[in-house]
Amino acid sequence: MSCCGNHPNPIFCPFSLDCTGNQVINPEFVEDFGYFNNTTPTIVSSQEVIGVNMAMIRGGTISPSNSSVKLNAGVYEVTYLAGGVITSDHISVKLTLNGVDVDGSVLYSTDDTNEVNNLTQKIMLVVPVTSTLSLVNNTSESLNFLYASIVVRRS
Repeated sequence: MSCCGNHPNPIFCPFSLDCTGNQVINPEFVEDFGYFNNTTPTIVSSQEVIGVNMAMIRGGTISPSNSSVKLNAGVYEVTYLAGGVITSDHISVKLTLNGVDVDGSVLYSTDDTNEVNNLTQKIMLVVPVTSTLSLVNNTSESLNFLYASIVVRRS
């Protein structure tokens, strides 16, 4: 392996390169991936979807679907984030797949009223058939979510 030290960000390469010139090496993503986000503060009712919009997609197994994410059958690494203003004493979010709670996806935090809390987690998700993945307000009341994102990478 060799390293191209003349690159603005030196990169470790898995093969020999002639690094005497100004070569630019662009990595090629072999997995499908999608990045969806929402940076517009939104009041979301209890058990309703925290909408996200497509920011970037590569490949054909991940696509936008009505403020959620459509996934073809496969195994995915899913990282999700939500930040919201606590109106009583806690905030909670979860993922659903076709409206069914995803095991192990519920996140919960307590804090003082009017504090902003961030919830984030990475999970592996097996999708048996084409399905819709959603980020949901799991709190018992409406909350002001300031931002949310879902990053999906097919394994």
